[in-house]
Amino acid sequence: MTRASKPIFQSRPVQLTLGLLIGGVLLYLSIRNVSWDALTAELASIKPAWIALALALYWVELGARVIRWRVLLSHLQTPVSDRQISIAFISGFAANNILPAKLGEALRADLLGRLANVSRVAAFGSIIVERLFDMMAILGMTVWGIWFATTADDTLTEMR
Repeated sequence: MTRASKPIFQSRPVQLTLGLLIGGVLLYLSIRNVSWDALTAELASIKPAWIALALALYWVELGARVIRWRVLLSHLQTPVSDRQISIAFISGFAANNILPAKLGEALRADLLGRLANVSRVAAFGSIIVERLFDMMAILGMTVWGIWFATTADDTLTEMR
């Protein structure tokens, strides 16, 4: 019995080679006009403490978002572990960086559905609620910023 041959682009070695080739060409195009002396000077001026602080705050922010999603999913009748929620969240968050139109959110709902055997509709609904909370927070900060900016001018004028 013979195996049916796959089309050439479905072969793993061809996909790997093509991916590395495209990545290499794009990397070359992005760095071909870089001044290496200027890059070295910029890298030498980096303060490692700021990088460490930024990384720590980034992971704290991701942890807070995972906890928030955990709270939103707590109403599900099927128990979902913290590990499953974290894997789905981080995967969706990473996919948002490479997929257009926030498709990582759909991936997150689908992945959680696969990992925890929960309704993808319920998972996607919790993501919509999460995004609505984000929108309300951004609008609130915008209103506060506008209020602060307009009242700060009045305060400065009175001080003169």
